[in-house]
Amino acid sequence: MGAGSAGDGSVRDRGAVAGGAVAGGPKAAGAAADGAGEGGGGPLFSLELKVRDYECDLQQIVNNAVYQNYFEHVRHEFLLQAGLDFASLHRRGIDLVVVRAELDYHFPLRSGDRFVVTLDQEQKGPIRFLFRQAIFLIPDRRRIVTGIFHGAVLRRGRPAAVAEVTDALYNARTRL
Repeated sequence: MGAGSAGDGSVRDRGAVAGGAVAGGPKAAGAAADGAGEGGGGPLFSLELKVRDYECDLQQIVNNAVYQNYFEHVRHEFLLQAGLDFASLHRRGIDLVVVRAELDYHFPLRSGDRFVVTLDQEQKGPIRFLFRQAIFLIPDRRRIVTGIFHGAVLRRGRPAAVAEVTDALYNARTRL
C-alpha cells in the first residue's frame, strides 16, 4: 500500500495522511522534523528530484518503500560532498550502515511531482550518527515524508571508530 493512503484510493484526493488524519495544507516544519539545521538555519544538505512513473503503485502514488530510496540517494550524495565516497569506503572494508529507520508519511507524491529532500546530520559518538531527513513538494514546500535514520560505522563487519569518517561528518557543516 502506498504512503498516505487508506487502501481504497479514496483518501488521497481529500489530502489525508497515513493513519487517517487530514492534512491542513502546507505546514511549517521544525528543525527536528524536516532536516533543518540547528538554530533554524535551514538544512545542511538538500537535493531536488522528480518522481518517475515506475515508482508509483496501483493507487498512482509513490510506493511507501520508494521514499527510503530517495532518502538513501540523498545520504550518498551528502557523503560525497562531505568527502566520503561510499563505494570506496566499502572496498576498504568500511561500511556506514543504517541500524534503525523511523519514517512518518504525511502526504503522497505522484508521478511527475518535483520535490526536495533535505538532510541534517549529527554525531552520536565516534561510531554512531543520525540523519534527519524530509521530503517536501515543490513549489509549495508541502511536507511529504519525514525520517530519522540511525547509523553506525563498521570496519570489516564490526562496530569501529574510523577517524576519516568521524572527521568528515563532524566537519561537514563548515565544508558544505
